[in-house]
Amino acid sequence: MTLQRRSMPAVSLLWLACTVLWACSNSSQNNTLCAPTNSNVSAPSRLLELDSNIQNVKGSGSGYLDIEAIDESGRAVQRRCSVMLAPDEKDASIIKVWTAVHCLFDADSLEFENSKYTLHVFYKNGYLPLPIQFEELAKLGKAARAVAPVLSSFPEKERNRWRFALSDDSVLPCQEQTKAFAAQLGSAKKNIACFSKNELRLLRGKVQATAETEKKLNVVLDAVRQRREKTQSALPELEKRYLSAVESFRPLSAKFPLYMRTYGYWMNDVHCSTPDVDLPSDADGRKETKNFCEQRDLYKMAIKQTVPEYYSDFAKVADAKPANLVELKALHGSVFGCQLESLDAFTAGVPDVSTICDRERLTRMVWAKLIKSGIASFTDNSFAKPGVFGLTRESYFTILFNSSQREGGALAAANTRQGNILEVSPSLGTLSPTEFNNQVILLNFDNQNGRLRLSKSDSGSMLSVFGTVPIASLSTLDQEPTSGGTSILPLPTHSEDEEPVATTSRCK
Repeated sequence: MTLQRRSMPAVSLLWLACTVLWACSNSSQNNTLCAPTNSNVSAPSRLLELDSNIQNVKGSGSGYLDIEAIDESGRAVQRRCSVMLAPDEKDASIIKVWTAVHCLFDADSLEFENSKYTLHVFYKNGYLPLPIQFEELAKLGKAARAVAPVLSSFPEKERNRWRFALSDDSVLPCQEQTKAFAAQLGSAKKNIACFSKNELRLLRGKVQATAETEKKLNVVLDAVRQRREKTQSALPELEKRYLSAVESFRPLSAKFPLYMRTYGYWMNDVHCSTPDVDLPSDADGRKETKNFCEQRDLYKMAIKQTVPEYYSDFAKVADAKPANLVELKALHGSVFGCQLESLDAFTAGVPDVSTICDRERLTRMVWAKLIKSGIASFTDNSFAKPGVFGLTRESYFTILFNSSQREGGALAAANTRQGNILEVSPSLGTLSPTEFNNQVILLNFDNQNGRLRLSKSDSGSMLSVFGTVPIASLSTLDQEPTSGGTSILPLPTHSEDEEPVATTSRCK
């Protein structure tokens, strides 16, 4: 069944506490890893400099997330999205899962409440099916359903932050820039895939695996880990610092305390008693809302009962007693203020990026430095490191996707699915120039005869920088929004008795 785009209600503050937790143990495997590379290019500088005893895992880190549920009519419903996987650097029991924002059901829906999840990890010649227990999703759904009646009280920007739907923030920039890029390309236009930074979501969670499957899973995770560590070790200290900071607050759970403080300010007694004309303004010059003031006691009680573990973050701001307008504005600044002026602030250690505004500003700064100017970013920022995958012009950007890759204009394996990681080299397609890339980045490519094969059902296909850092997820293809899920058809499963599928990887 193919997922159709839905207009999803915004999910409120209380379901921000979700974080999807997976786990697998991290036993190491003595095998060999190769970097995906163009089949007619064999320059040693494009290969991973890794130990020769690490397993070749083609498409390492790619896979699918399947979601099965029962809707209100009792009908079975299904979704499938591509995902990019990586082990957590600090917690061996956690796997990071990157996908598109609109892949899950509405958090306040019956389907979300009874969803069952299966992760399919690509390994050699097929997929390893792994059931997933999402321990905190029940808490998420409960909170979302509890506050659904008051969602209209939220400012629009706040409602749009936390919905599991493909919002206009993603679709409209892609459609507008695709049209403009196509006009610039003229007769050179082929097919245009648009990857949006507003589509990107990071989930964290645990998987259930048998001992045998766990060994294979660890081969994949070790390959991803070593590729990431090798690339990260070659980056300048500033880049390592701000990339680590951005990723640390990508998960919803990392943002939840900040959102609790936001809602605490809106329900603060002094804020609510201050005349509108004297209210502090946000970074966009808008006066803060008083929509919660009349029923704030009711809302406070609901927060305490629904997410008691985060109530202290809320109460520190909600119960504050600023003595005058100056102190009120200082309280407001501690919640909404923008202090970060440049990436240079990271040169003397990681600064306190403690407000939503600063975190969003940091993300925009990183995008502008690493992505906005496309391949030119590689040269402009002096990332050249011979022999390190992800730090050459042809491997600076990569695309992770799940479908048959073409070799010489023909499908590598007809009508089969497989994980792929392709370098965005000139032979693959043309990236959009800087003027189109404020929120998205586009690729003009030949979807009929080229190596990259995408369809509107390939939600979750991921664009990465350095081959390891996800930066945007597929939002539209030729201006048409991705559907949010490919058909739930049987996937090829890994078999030791079969030869691996055709590959463009080369080993050292």
